[in-house]
Amino acid sequence: LVPPGRAQILVTVTLTNLRRRRVQPYSPALFTLRAGRGRPLAPAGATVRPGTLQPGASIQGRVAFVVPRSGRRLVLTFHDPGGPPVAIRLGRVTRLRSAPPAGHVHGGSTP
Repeated sequence: LVPPGRAQILVTVTLTNLRRRRVQPYSPALFTLRAGRGRPLAPAGATVRPGTLQPGASIQGRVAFVVPRSGRRLVLTFHDPGGPPVAIRLGRVTRLRSAPPAGHVHGGSTP
């Protein structure tokens, strides 16, 4: 569950091992997300487990984070074990203007 005032962000990532002869370790723990100047947040979940990529191989998955709905800019960082960190700007998370009433169903009626 995501608490009020926070949002779950799902980021789809593709990791590719461009090395010719070495396996490359990977893990969701290599990703962090920062909202504004706040502390880096660890993933709340992921669809991939830690492992290694063979040379020329790729893997795709999703990494989830729970962040404040503060309107701050989000930056995803991949901490590459074989090189410098890679930072990617994701935009902002904003607050909802109003939530639909509890039990509200679009396009139909409730029993």
